[in-house]
Amino acid sequence: MRGHDMTRDYHDIVGGLLLIAAGLFVASYAYGHYDIGSVRRMGPGMFPMGAGAILAVLGVFVALPAVFRRSDGWRPLYLRPAAAVCLGVISFALMVRPFGLVPAILVLNVVSSLAVRKPRPLQIAVTGIALCVVAYLIFHLALHLPLTLFRWPW
Repeated sequence: MRGHDMTRDYHDIVGGLLLIAAGLFVASYAYGHYDIGSVRRMGPGMFPMGAGAILAVLGVFVALPAVFRRSDGWRPLYLRPAAAVCLGVISFALMVRPFGLVPAILVLNVVSSLAVRKPRPLQIAVTGIALCVVAYLIFHLALHLPLTLFRWPW
């Protein structure tokens, strides 16, 4: 079995370790920079600290089984989906203040849809509209957050 040596599942080990690192960073940053409060009266740092802790625990659940699992070797690394999603999030962050929530969501949806080889325009349009409607219902109507839906900077 010399040509078929089994190796550890390094994709999941590295992915889990990255999740653990990101979760610990977020939790420790929130703990150090924001008031955590108490369970009865939560401060602004409670949610990011809890989300970071949950992310770190999920990283353990990804990495730990991979240490004991064998893999056939390295699988190809697909950069296009990761780059498209990261660029989508960055475009949302850059657009939400100057243009508002709805245009930022639509651009996020279009840029992230470039993760697939052949994006379907109808699917992109329906998904974008659905995301905008859900965001409006949750953030504007239900939570009454002071988010600008549309803003034209000119």
